[in-house]
Amino acid sequence: QEISASDRAIVRFGLRHEDVDLWGGYGWKTPWYPHASFAWLASKDDAGLLGPIRFRAAYGKTGKIPSTEHLLFAVFQPVTPLEPGREPLERKAEVTTEREAGIDATLFGRVDGSVSWYSRRTTDVLMQSPAPPSMGFLGEIPSFGEIINRGVEIGIRTKVVDRPRLGWNVRIIYAHNHNELSKSESPPTLFASQQWYSEGVPVAAYGRRAVVSAVDADGDGVLDSSCLAPQPQPCEVQFGDVTYHPAFPPTEASLESAFRLGLVTLTVLVDHRRGHFLHNLTEASRCNFGRCADAYATSLAQETAIRQASVAGGNYLASGAFIENATFTKLRELALRLQAPAAWARGLGGHKLELSLAARNVATWTDYSGIDPEASAYGDNTLIVGDRASAPLPRSLSLRVSLTK
Repeated sequence: QEISASDRAIVRFGLRHEDVDLWGGYGWKTPWYPHASFAWLASKDDAGLLGPIRFRAAYGKTGKIPSTEHLLFAVFQPVTPLEPGREPLERKAEVTTEREAGIDATLFGRVDGSVSWYSRRTTDVLMQSPAPPSMGFLGEIPSFGEIINRGVEIGIRTKVVDRPRLGWNVRIIYAHNHNELSKSESPPTLFASQQWYSEGVPVAAYGRRAVVSAVDADGDGVLDSSCLAPQPQPCEVQFGDVTYHPAFPPTEASLESAFRLGLVTLTVLVDHRRGHFLHNLTEASRCNFGRCADAYATSLAQETAIRQASVAGGNYLASGAFIENATFTKLRELALRLQAPAAWARGLGGHKLELSLAARNVATWTDYSGIDPEASAYGDNTLIVGDRASAPLPRSLSLRVSLTK
């Protein structure tokens, strides 16, 4: 349904329900899904200091059946209790509830801005949990969890200069997302190489052990042994409790600038991502076989020395010593576009002729020691990430000629 007041305000709302029956009678519990949105054009003045201003808000629920790999667990789950005191798994759809509010405005007739705040909560997320010993070979059982995402998105676009033969446009985008596994029916679960499901931390976060002590006990200038607390054996580096770090960037920003002079336009796109980590499994494997440069060093910086001690003690994976900060800034694209004179286009039977030269993934600035902080050996997997002899994003160069008739 829709209700509008002139052309200044509009309200939409609706209600949806679906009954899902899969695989020979396996019914799924699905609730009602309401949704509503509101928009109000507070100002329509296009000529003044403050241009059009629009406020908006939305609320909605939606659901889906769990993904295929999880669906197999649920479908073949016995209808009788798995063990004393444990109820059979209830087949429920994953339900996402989202709230959003925002404002769009124009300033000085040339600056367009947008700010959005959102809160998204997904309940009854089907997850894999360690099975009790009584289940033997099954190894994993499904359980339910809850995930929250909250954040803000800001976009600014402006025409710094707008003249017939000279132009300069700038666009800035900023986004920050707080992700958390807010509820879980299972204890912390390791499901990939040092990536965990653990209540109260980001989904698929890396588990990295804090360094309790690092002492060169034998005075040889090298930290050459390690252990995991509370193991009693003496060692020069002792790793303590697990601390969790996001595997995906919570903060992203980009800057795009297009400068036009006559028939030539230069476009630059810069991306920045921060606050996340990446497991450098490539370096961990090389150092484990004594094939990295630091393995032959006689004096090491503290962080590098601790990593080498984790290799010597056989704890380079369990300690997460090779999980590195993957914050980066990347010159994502550099493009030059030339519009040929109209006579050239007419000579070829058209009215517009353009020549474009573009380079992508041109340069990267980062403290990550691997080849590329965006590299991952797991392709399109939505949760598992890790740099295991991964190819970096390719640097490409393209040339295009286009003729418009």
